[in-house]
Amino acid sequence: MQKAVAVVIFLIGTATHAIAQQLDAAAPSREPVPGFHDGAAGTRTLRYSCIGEHSPTVLIEAGGATSFETLYSWEQQHGFRPGWLDVIAGIAKTTRVCVYDRAGLGRSGKASLPRTSADIASDLRALLRHEKISTPVICVGQSLGGSNCRILASQYPKLIAGMVLVDTSDADFWIRTKIAPPDLSKTAEWIDLEANATLLRKAKGIGNKPLVVLTASPTVPDPMIPPAQQEEANRIHQELQRELLALSTHSRQVIATKAGHNIQRDEPQLIVDAVLDVVNQVRERGAVSCGRIDPSASTATARQRNRRTHACIRAAQKAGRAVSFTHGYEVPPDFFVYNHVLLGAYGEKILDQISVSNDGNTDFVGRCAVLTIDDSGKLDFDGCEPDENLRMRRRKQGGS
Repeated sequence: MQKAVAVVIFLIGTATHAIAQQLDAAAPSREPVPGFHDGAAGTRTLRYSCIGEHSPTVLIEAGGATSFETLYSWEQQHGFRPGWLDVIAGIAKTTRVCVYDRAGLGRSGKASLPRTSADIASDLRALLRHEKISTPVICVGQSLGGSNCRILASQYPKLIAGMVLVDTSDADFWIRTKIAPPDLSKTAEWIDLEANATLLRKAKGIGNKPLVVLTASPTVPDPMIPPAQQEEANRIHQELQRELLALSTHSRQVIATKAGHNIQRDEPQLIVDAVLDVVNQVRERGAVSCGRIDPSASTATARQRNRRTHACIRAAQKAGRAVSFTHGYEVPPDFFVYNHVLLGAYGEKILDQISVSNDGNTDFVGRCAVLTIDDSGKLDFDGCEPDENLRMRRRKQGGS
């Protein structure tokens, strides 16, 4: 269901007493939380954190007006551990997981209001690119976060490997239930619900990419719904949740047995299990990881590793599989494309007979953290930054 509550009240228990304490999940933490960083996202800075190793990367989109950095600070300051922290820790045992605070939340930069999921998707795309977060990601979205995942997948499909929608918001819930939607104009994250609903109705699905729809238990009352309308609202909500399965040809639904809208709080393991299921599916069908290429190949070991990477790439291409590889430096090196040949910073040939996926450009000059060749043999530069200064430098050096 659509949920948007700026202030959340939690009951925090101790060994001797229980304290009812009002905590604002959108407010900035008292101090910066270790592990969170300032990330460039276009015209603003967004706070983010990534933990764990291996791919694919899982990206979590929280519900409305929720700062992950603030949630982490609650454990330190109040001895209270929000359910999201258990979800993140559970996922990080298997693969890399990243969280971030949207504009206007926590210590992230501000944005003009109201906003839509399209604005959020644009920010997220910029963050992923500028901070070199490996894509495509598995987008896990709860409530409003699910809407953000859907719009990200619709507008930037190459960034998405799969999705987990956690009792996500729906475009038509308020219309079909005839219940007045909440007024978000005074909240830290004012979303234009009408404009967002229009975006969701037009949003594309994700094809055959894996999708798990997690749904709140139909027997748990929703505090935002008047008691007299609970039964009908729950029926409509369950129906709308089932309709989300049509977003993918590889989808399934899991209905919670005791959790309400905040499944991450009541049954966090359900989310962990759903995410790891999608992770395994992506790994089974996804891009073959061929390790790294050292553009300089300055040592015999590096040259030998490059030969193994080249062989892996060719084998994956022959098998019709997508393939990814990374550079061998902390700082992304220079890459050039000239006449379907990928060149390194020193003009050495890395790959030949390639196609490219950015509008047929066969003369790319820029810096790339990760290069991916899709299953049609096209080199994808979506995670790269073009740099005309490099082009000028190569011309001065007599390069192509």
